[in-house]
Amino acid sequence: MNSWDCFDTLIARLYYYPKTVFDEVGRRIGDPDFRTKRVRAEKESNKTYDDIYARLPGVDPQVELDVELEHNFGINENIIQVKDGDLILSDMYLPADFIMKMLRNVGMCADVDIIVTPNGKKKGWIWDEVKSKYNIENHYGDNKKSDVLSAQANGVNGVHYTNFELNDTERMVYKHDKQLGLWMRCTRLQCPFNDERHIKFWNDQANINLPVLALATLELPNTPIAFSYRDCYNWQKIYEAMTGKQGYRLDVSRKMYLEPNEHFKKYMKFVKEIGATIVDMQGKGRSILSFYDGKPPNTLYIGGKTPDYITQLVQYNTKSMEKHNCYEEGPVVDFDEHGAVRGVNDHPSDVADIHKKAGQAATRYIDKFKFKPNKELLLELVKMYDTKNFTNKNVSWAKYN
Repeated sequence: MNSWDCFDTLIARLYYYPKTVFDEVGRRIGDPDFRTKRVRAEKESNKTYDDIYARLPGVDPQVELDVELEHNFGINENIIQVKDGDLILSDMYLPADFIMKMLRNVGMCADVDIIVTPNGKKKGWIWDEVKSKYNIENHYGDNKKSDVLSAQANGVNGVHYTNFELNDTERMVYKHDKQLGLWMRCTRLQCPFNDERHIKFWNDQANINLPVLALATLELPNTPIAFSYRDCYNWQKIYEAMTGKQGYRLDVSRKMYLEPNEHFKKYMKFVKEIGATIVDMQGKGRSILSFYDGKPPNTLYIGGKTPDYITQLVQYNTKSMEKHNCYEEGPVVDFDEHGAVRGVNDHPSDVADIHKKAGQAATRYIDKFKFKPNKELLLELVKMYDTKNFTNKNVSWAKYN
């Protein structure tokens, strides 16, 4: 069996630092000095939750528990490794039953025991008790002193976990936009896969594609937005989650723009009727210009080689952008009275599934973050589509192009 630390090993906080929870409690109770009071109360207490709040008269301790539940998410690469019979071993002020509630809340299903002390791992006194009851092979945790050195000093193999920290890309973004960098980390750590290939595809989404779509959303005009399918599936979801507005799915393809039938022409009327802006990843825009006889509606691409009638967010062209936005259905090859007729899907099904699930993970907590417009940062991230460090650049995509 194995034992596991909890915080920053199985559970992470949205805003990285533990005391950000106290800031949110202060906002909810209307006390801008609550963080200072909370830290002082913990220092003066016996490090149990009840004693901490006994030193904060008039403050409802349930508020902090509510914030903890809302501001924590699962580190899935570790949660999926926890097995029945394992042990959760945490130095923490929160009660054991509440920590278990948090673990269940983020999806941990294993049947485990839990031991919570104020400083048992840090001081080393808990290990004799643990070893007398459990046969621990490895203890996993983020704290070098408490989870590794203390464990090893007491005859338990301590394994240091560091992936909870901001990685290089997230740290770079964090310098420009703290909230965006933290959201990228949050998305990365929710990866539900445990094989190297799928993890790399997921990380591409968390650290390049989804932040590109979020920054691009901040540049969209205040009109209805028609998202070109297939490439814009995740962009529409990000847009709707960030803005609270409805996006419009636009079932189009180069073939239908260039060889439209009456059903497609009828379908496309809604774009101009509602005054929508057509958006897409990138391109040259010739097929749209042809379909609209030289008078297209407002059209916006993130990148590509565009003519003057198309708004381009960044001056950069890369095929990898489209490869980072796979979809589970085939391209539109025809239109009939029922709508779009799709051909055989030429996107790898496992990659399309990863892209969809990563988008779902990203939007799960996106309302907790607020991003800042930054076209320079957007360009830097778009350029990363073409760096050799990211998976999609080096994958052979049969029939994709």
